[in-house]
Amino acid sequence: MRAINEGVYDWDIASGTVYYSDWVRRAVDLGADELKTVEDWRNRIHPDDVPRYDAAIVAHFKGRTERFECDFHYRASDGSWHWARQHGFALRDARGRATRMIGSTGDITELKQTAEALCISEERYALAMTLPLDR
Repeated sequence: MRAINEGVYDWDIASGTVYYSDWVRRAVDLGADELKTVEDWRNRIHPDDVPRYDAAIVAHFKGRTERFECDFHYRASDGSWHWARQHGFALRDARGRATRMIGSTGDITELKQTAEALCISEERYALAMTLPLDR
């Protein structure tokens, strides 16, 4: 898990309890006192990203997606905004209702920063290629 900078979680949806592995806390740099419940995690998600996060969970619970996946900003311990990627797969009862979700969470801030830098570089290159050459 350290190699991919992720950890696992196991969410009992009915009771609202969740288990976060130590690797989740390490990956997103949050202490055990900062990350105990599903609400603790959800409250760290940037307000602009909450609707997309909620919609992805609902879509998966309703069976519209094979698995839950979402990238979003979250507030780190130091107050700065980082990027996380969360995956999950719901376990269902006999009626098909989601009862648990097992998945992984990790920090992807470096990945997002690299992608943004590459995009900026490509835009600059494209602009440079459209400028006339002075000879």
